[in-house]
Amino acid sequence: SKSWLIVKPEMEEKAKELFGNRVNITTKGKRHLGAALGSAEFRDEYSRKLVEDWTKQLEVLCDIAVTHPQAAYTAFVRGFNSKFTYFQRTIPDFGKYLPPIQHILNSKFIPTLFGTQSVSAHVLEAVSLPVRHGGLGIPNLVKESAQQFEGSGKITGIHKQAIIDQLDDMPLKDCDGLTAHDWIQQHTSDKAEVLKETISQLDESLPDHLLRFVKQARD
Repeated sequence: SKSWLIVKPEMEEKAKELFGNRVNITTKGKRHLGAALGSAEFRDEYSRKLVEDWTKQLEVLCDIAVTHPQAAYTAFVRGFNSKFTYFQRTIPDFGKYLPPIQHILNSKFIPTLFGTQSVSAHVLEAVSLPVRHGGLGIPNLVKESAQQFEGSGKITGIHKQAIIDQLDDMPLKDCDGLTAHDWIQQHTSDKAEVLKETISQLDESLPDHLLRFVKQARD
């Protein structure tokens, strides 16, 4: 059988009684739609393997950036960066696996784009801003992971509860009277507030010469 049933350890024998050999049964976990479902141990192993593969790919992009920085930058913001978003939204606490990626971005990829050996913490903060706000749109993946997961949980909350309750019809609103669209708007608003606060704190901390450059980029 190609089908897999993921069950809790205490339900394994019951599942075998009900399904026999008609489906594969595991208490550890399996990949589902790209994300990891199952035990904490399985999610941990799966996530670490993902990051291991991504670090190798990002190292190649760093090598490309030496001679083609614009091409490497475009490849990252238009493609490579999207690799992380789905897993940030679907795997709990995914940010704890991303420091190796963030380290390469901070210590190698971003400095290579600028043609230098290293960049200051102020520059790293500035380039993490969206382009329209004077940055390069290279996010701090570790910092944004918690916000991504929380927002995803709220937006899909109605669907999740309907599955838990085994409802025949999908409710339009949750117990707070909010629709999925309402949660999307709330998430967008929350992100905007966080960004506004980040920009305010950054502007106060930037050296004058760097602040001038960032403000010019915003214009």
